[in-house]
Amino acid sequence: MGMMRKGLRGDGEYRGSHYRWLMVFAGFLSMVFYYGIVINCQGQLIEPIAEEQGYNRVIMSSIFALINGGMVVSSPLLAHISNRFGPEKTLVACSLVISMAMIWFSFSRSLLFYYLSALLIGMAFVGVTTLLLPILVNMWFDANNRGFALSLAFMGSGIGGLLLNPAFATLVKGLNWRWAYSLSGGFFLLLFTPFLFIVIYYLPRKRGYLPPLTDLEDFTLGGSSNLDRGTLDYRLVIGSVCVAAFLIGGTGSSVLLHGTSHLVTLGQTPGEASMVIGLFLGVLAFSKLLVGRSCDKLGCKKTLIIFLGLASAGTFSLFLCSFTVLGCILFIGFFGLGGAAMTVCPPLVVREIFSNQRYSQELGKVMASIGLGNMGIPLIGGMIYDYTGSYNGFWIFDSVLLLVAITLFMFGFHKANRSGSPK
Repeated sequence: MGMMRKGLRGDGEYRGSHYRWLMVFAGFLSMVFYYGIVINCQGQLIEPIAEEQGYNRVIMSSIFALINGGMVVSSPLLAHISNRFGPEKTLVACSLVISMAMIWFSFSRSLLFYYLSALLIGMAFVGVTTLLLPILVNMWFDANNRGFALSLAFMGSGIGGLLLNPAFATLVKGLNWRWAYSLSGGFFLLLFTPFLFIVIYYLPRKRGYLPPLTDLEDFTLGGSSNLDRGTLDYRLVIGSVCVAAFLIGGTGSSVLLHGTSHLVTLGQTPGEASMVIGLFLGVLAFSKLLVGRSCDKLGCKKTLIIFLGLASAGTFSLFLCSFTVLGCILFIGFFGLGGAAMTVCPPLVVREIFSNQRYSQELGKVMASIGLGNMGIPLIGGMIYDYTGSYNGFWIFDSVLLLVAITLFMFGFHKANRSGSPK
């Protein structure tokens, strides 16, 4: 069977081949704004809400843990909805839901309403960031530039953290947290959601742009593969990939949650510790492009070994910070480079192993596993610190977890290849 495409123009290039990059830019902005406000500015809400409402830190942690809980619940559900109604409609609907949930959160006075709105925020969050954006990229890009396009969109998460943290802090200080969060929700509702609707859904249909059937791989995946659901090989492959995703998600979240506290306990001032984490986030943002291009050129297997190996060295470098300032430099370099693979690679791994027709369903399971890791592994860090008075043991533990994740990913690829699935 030859290469097949739909929406071809007379010169053999499919319609919308240039417009798809505008869609990637829309995805980049979605990561900038939603990741920047919902995730990266989350810590700025803890103190003012706790002081105003009289909540202790356990309650505050449980409120924001429900955002991660919402991601876990909604990932398989949104994957199914996307498969039925299309990722474009689903993404715009999620943008509408998260906007209204943020406004509701800003007006809440009851703990129950905080819980419910946080759950809705988390459920809709993956729909505008880490789940549906990879599905859209998979539809519009082939194996030659899929990784680069996805990494370009995902780069927005780091840029959002760098730019929006000080802007949001200024709003909280100048007004209050309720106004800051409600204004953010209002911006999403009145301006950004209509922008996503126009760019991602309305204009491509108005101009007749159709995503291509990317290349021959779309027709060799699926029915003929021995990785049919219900078989032992399928369970081993999806199980190993999901556990590996759980480990890398939890490790990345642990660094963001406990990294600053670890450096402060070592004697750094909060400003110095924040500068180290800020530099790491800056390197992380731009290294996503490197990881995406590496996936396109070298493949996911080699990319995972290289960059997760660097991330493992990066978490061990946090342990070295207890003995030498060189540890901070190694952490910024190693984890800044390697940590990018934790967000860019999982959707590309799923695409390499499973069929195009099953991509959204399998990706939903993997993203749910990442959400579980985000909730679970940072708790282990807190327990280790409470028991030992130090995070050092936790960083060694995290470093080993990343090596285990590499092994599990390689096992998944090995089993898939032996079962006849494309590499």
